[in-house]
Amino acid sequence: MSIIDFLLVILLLSASSLCIFLIIYLKRILVQLEELGKEIHQFVDFTNTIMLNVEEVALRATKIVNEVEGYWSVLSRGFKKIRRILPPFRFL
Repeated sequence: MSIIDFLLVILLLSASSLCIFLIIYLKRILVQLEELGKEIHQFVDFTNTIMLNVEEVALRATKIVNEVEGYWSVLSRGFKKIRRILPPFRFL
């Protein structure tokens, strides 16, 4: 066995170990990516729930604002009627 054969065996062993390391490392990356995908999915579900709650709050706020605007228009008409009635009594 010559030195070239010996170096060739070392080269083959190092290439094989590098391939094994690469496979193990890629498997770890794949597992981490799967965990990341699960976390992203959970985050999206949580965000969708929050968005639905925000939408409900916005609808309720719009309803309240519309009711207040209705009450304000009623009050405004009442004030206008009072102003029309009171001008003759300004001397008080």
